[in-house]
Amino acid sequence: DKVIDYSKNKFEEADKDFDVVFDMVGGEAKSHAWKVTKSGGTFVSITGAPDTNDADAQGKKGVGFLVSPNQEQLTQIANLIDSNVIKPLVNQVLPLWEARKAQDMLQYGHNLRGKIVLRVLE
Repeated sequence: DKVIDYSKNKFEEADKDFDVVFDMVGGEAKSHAWKVTKSGGTFVSITGAPDTNDADAQGKKGVGFLVSPNQEQLTQIANLIDSNVIKPLVNQVLPLWEARKAQDMLQYGHNLRGKIVLRVLE
């Protein structure tokens, strides 16, 4: 029912009774997520399994959610892109030799919208 934009608000200062908290950022945000997950609630992280040491004592559940590549699904997505059914949001295209810059943008660009694409061939 409620989405918190971490780039505008400190979510750990928000309501502290969320049934489910999804972490798609990791790092420091992951440690704060437990604070806003209510007792009996679930914390889901796509950045790896959350540390559940204190969670059990608080009646909270932590779940890691990782996606494995699937050739059939990736082919379907590519077909949707090729047929303009969906359009990926691309922030910037960089040559491969600027991979370090791309990584820095991903790691520190919290207000970044869209994907960073590395161009392999010129």
